[in-house]
Amino acid sequence: MNPVDGLTYVFIPPGSFIMGCSPGDTECISDFDPPPHPEQIANGFWLGQTEVTQAAWAKVKGGNPSCFKSDQLPVEQVDWTQARDYCTAIGGRLPTEKEWEYAARARTTGPRYGSLNDVAWYSSNSGETTHPVGLKQPNAFGLYDMLGNVWEWTDSGNGGNVGARVFLVQHMGHGFGP
Repeated sequence: MNPVDGLTYVFIPPGSFIMGCSPGDTECISDFDPPPHPEQIANGFWLGQTEVTQAAWAKVKGGNPSCFKSDQLPVEQVDWTQARDYCTAIGGRLPTEKEWEYAARARTTGPRYGSLNDVAWYSSNSGETTHPVGLKQPNAFGLYDMLGNVWEWTDSGNGGNVGARVFLVQHMGHGFGP
């Protein structure tokens, strides 16, 4: 647990994986999802076990920019700079796109780490609102809400454009994790 924000962080071990569109995935977006290619995570890293809650955000940054309000809901309506500043304030950083996908996949090879309804809040089951973090099944690394609920930011540039940052969509929204 990080005493600065009160959230639990999980150590993600080094390893290799196939990044990009999973074989047989019919939901890939050609302009967004790269073709499958091998990647290596040489060093382990820490990642929030859940999306950043509104309570954690308020503790660290003060205030609450979210539309849907409750302490255990994920913070939303946060831009890339705000997400980066939060991570810096707690002694961390935003994950790269490669780190995030590796952590989200948690050594699985399919498009999801379980049945969609079991692992994600999305348009068909969310009721058009966010939900408290950690209610769906975690992946094999013990991370919750890696698919669905709200958007996530990474610290990777998009297409070499230094001003652009990657939003992780994976066929539905996400939250951001330090």
